[in-house]
Amino acid sequence: LFRNPCAGVVSATGASCTNQLIGRQGTVARGAFVGPGFSKFDFNLVKQIPLDHFREGMRLTLRADFFNLFNRVNFGQPVNTINSANFGQSTTAAAGRIVQFVGRFEF
Repeated sequence: LFRNPCAGVVSATGASCTNQLIGRQGTVARGAFVGPGFSKFDFNLVKQIPLDHFREGMRLTLRADFFNLFNRVNFGQPVNTINSANFGQSTTAAAGRIVQFVGRFEF
């Protein structure tokens, strides 16, 4: 069992405990705080068109890539600075839907 030397200690100025040892394990259980869920669905379509009537082995490949196809918002981890005005709030998010088109000519 580990003891937190700063538990219940607040100075007269309201500052946090200064005798906390770096690297010392606290009393909060592992997995006690869980961040927001993450869900992303990527999808791609590929069409290969043979162009053998021009020269053998020639082909055109068309591709469409969809990242985060359903455009679901994936929030970042909440702010964990206790004295911050945004404590416990997610202030970032991952990119929304991204679409990429690719054309490739092989000869």
